[in-house]
Amino acid sequence: MQDRIKREQSGDPAQPQGHPVGSPRGPDLGGNRRGSALDSARIISSEDQMKAFRRAKRHSRRVFILKWSLPVIALGIIAGFVGWVSKHNPEKTTEVVQFEDDESLKQDELVMQNPNLNGYTDGRAYEVAADRATQKVETPNVINLETVKARITDEKQEWVTIDSKTGVFDQNNETLGLDGDVQVDSSLGYKLHTEKVAVDMPKGYMQTLSPVNIASSDIRLSADRLEAIDNGEQFRFTGSVRLYVDAALLNKSPTKAQDQTEPRQQGAAQEEGAPQ
Repeated sequence: MQDRIKREQSGDPAQPQGHPVGSPRGPDLGGNRRGSALDSARIISSEDQMKAFRRAKRHSRRVFILKWSLPVIALGIIAGFVGWVSKHNPEKTTEVVQFEDDESLKQDELVMQNPNLNGYTDGRAYEVAADRATQKVETPNVINLETVKARITDEKQEWVTIDSKTGVFDQNNETLGLDGDVQVDSSLGYKLHTEKVAVDMPKGYMQTLSPVNIASSDIRLSADRLEAIDNGEQFRFTGSVRLYVDAALLNKSPTKAQDQTEPRQQGAAQEEGAPQ
């Protein structure tokens, strides 16, 4: 009792046993909590920003390769189409004059009107057509195409189309050239435009011979030259390369789509459990 009276007179409150002043469970507890809150709300460091940027860059590179491998495959199919045209042309002999349409023989060249080819290979459906294919008698290995159109669709129903005013295929060297307003469109939202494209089939190599422009909803890319190497496994842009990226693209989280589907799944589960 006397000890209690002395403490009250001195104004020193009783200390709980086992909790000395300054311990984590003592008066400093509130201060520690405030410090934790400040730490969690701090501005992201430059190092964290660089890591996020590198992750976004790697993701963008993978997406780009996936989206633009189909056009490279489509170019190969165009070359195959030209080979098919050459096999179905009339024989290069004097008997050519006996064909039903006199317009199919134009002095020194053979002409096939409206050739087109449909097929299915490696899980992809394709269609290639041209307004006209011509083959000169003195250079039978070279086939010229006018108004070339190609479309390829994969197993996921993603498609790519390629249009060009003219095309030239060299059967001996297995090279394909597209010339004049070469346009590539994709169901994934990407568009490519250039004036000239050269393809070396045996090497799996493609290059643009004029400036190239690529555009989508979130990026714009331009360069003097684009190369596709190893059948589209690698892409190289050179000369006055300019890339414009929508800032919102860097803020996209890989789990965002997954987070958006969770409420739908929960709603579906509630509907299933609802009384009839």
